[in-house]
Amino acid sequence: MADVELVHSPAATTSNSAEEGTQNLPSIAGEPEIAKDLNDSRVDLLDRIRSLKKDLQDWRGKLDTQVKTYRQELGDLKNTLNHEVEQLRSGFQELRSSLLKQIDEASNNTSLIPDIPKKAEGLDS
Repeated sequence: MADVELVHSPAATTSNSAEEGTQNLPSIAGEPEIAKDLNDSRVDLLDRIRSLKKDLQDWRGKLDTQVKTYRQELGDLKNTLNHEVEQLRSGFQELRSSLLKQIDEASNNTSLIPDIPKKAEGLDS
């Protein structure tokens, strides 16, 4: 199997305190101010990373909340739409039945109408 190198991730580094991070830097002989500046920069970067990590967690939490809210609203809209579609179907079915009944009644009435002129002719004679 291939040799595996252990690499420390930035996330693991951010869990250390700023003081622990400064202890890991090798001391630079004769250059204490450069070492102090490097330590200060490292502390600042770690603070910024922690702040960005917190911001990201907050943003993800808000996003998750919005997604849950939108899903619930979409579910409610879907249920409302399905209910209204069922009402429309029922209304159209009632209308269809009513129209078929009216057509049937009209055809029955028209079958009686031709008999009236024939009866009228019989009265004339």
